[in-house]
Amino acid sequence: MTHITENDRAAGRCDGCGNIYTVRLSPDGEIEPIGVPAGCTQCGGTEFTVLGRADGSPSAP
Repeated sequence: MTHITENDRAAGRCDGCGNIYTVRLSPDGEIEPIGVPAGCTQCGGTEFTVLGRADGSPSAP
């Protein structure tokens, strides 16, 4: 099982339009795009799917 710390980053895809962002993963399961606090700049979406973690570990915790 992969342990998530407060500074883990990953590639994430907006569930609304498919735009790709660098996202921050929080230990409580939140996925937040880095640098765009209001959500996706294309569609305004706030739901993201993790595609892969910055450290190369699997995306599932």
